[in-house]
Amino acid sequence: MDDTGDKKAQLKVLIIDDDEGFRTMMEEMLLAEGYDVYSAENGRYGLDLVNEITIDLVITDIAMPLVNGIEVTLELIKHHPKIKIIAISGDTPDFYLTSAITFGAHDSLRKPFALKELSTKIRRLLNLNEI
Repeated sequence: MDDTGDKKAQLKVLIIDDDEGFRTMMEEMLLAEGYDVYSAENGRYGLDLVNEITIDLVITDIAMPLVNGIEVTLELIKHHPKIKIIAISGDTPDFYLTSAITFGAHDSLRKPFALKELSTKIRRLLNLNEI
């Protein structure tokens, strides 16, 4: 494994999405990329995980029951400001993704998206392009 792979394996990524199929696909994609991956089916469970594990990046869906992605973003910015956040959504108007950025998410993606597009955003946010 090269230096990039070693650094990726040390980086913890949390996926928060209520769509189990999409969440599983994302987990598999990111594991194949070499990241240490965690997942949560809702924002409340995701925030609980962040309080238990040192997470480097959160990918959160915007439209979820219990605690939505905007609420997750606000909580992360308030209590875990070093965590990078990518907001994702497929069913909401563009306004919600724009709002996520306004409230502190570092980037956003519209579902469905290509692995390369996600990978590029993750590498940039986690400074992996410098390796």
